[in-house]
Amino acid sequence: MQNQIKTFFVCLALALAASCFSARLANHIGILFLGMDTFFVIFAGTIVSLVSVLITKWIFKRKGKLFSNSLLIVETILVSLVIVNSLSWFQTRSYLKFFVNPIPNSVHLHQGTTIMFATFVHFSAPPEVVVKIIQSHQLLAVTNDSPEQIEQKQWETLLGGWWQPATMSNPKNFMRHHQDFTIQGWTEMLWVNEATNEVFAVTSR
Repeated sequence: MQNQIKTFFVCLALALAASCFSARLANHIGILFLGMDTFFVIFAGTIVSLVSVLITKWIFKRKGKLFSNSLLIVETILVSLVIVNSLSWFQTRSYLKFFVNPIPNSVHLHQGTTIMFATFVHFSAPPEVVVKIIQSHQLLAVTNDSPEQIEQKQWETLLGGWWQPATMSNPKNFMRHHQDFTIQGWTEMLWVNEATNEVFAVTSR
């Protein structure tokens, strides 16, 4: 019984460590959003890896074969990598599809996160793709004296680190406030840097 408990916690620790490493790698290369999305894929990767290893160990035991520690480690890492990166890819594409669908190969995600009811995305895209996004979403250019400009400045100061649209040289601002079944509706905002083809986008409810 003690050996089974020990094996369970060893597998759990390995699965958690492997999933955290995989998620961190996915964050770094820009295929996984920060925040709750990272927590979800780590949780899913840990559970699936743990269950997979325990089932494999049980099968080996039933057949009277030895499931070595090296096999345990390799399977845990491989399963976590597959689960975390697969979920990261699907989640990221679901966010990007909101802006452009289908997603061209030329669109490159730099970073993204979700906070409460707001989604922040930093990506690069060719000028024709950016124009398509602006036109299809019916976004309007924001003037420096408009009330919307004040709201955009508030979003700029909300996040630190990678979220720095104000640091772009001469960014063009676009936005649209949508009316829907909710009282406040929801808002789309884009900061576009034509020199580098970078886009900072936020949607908020």
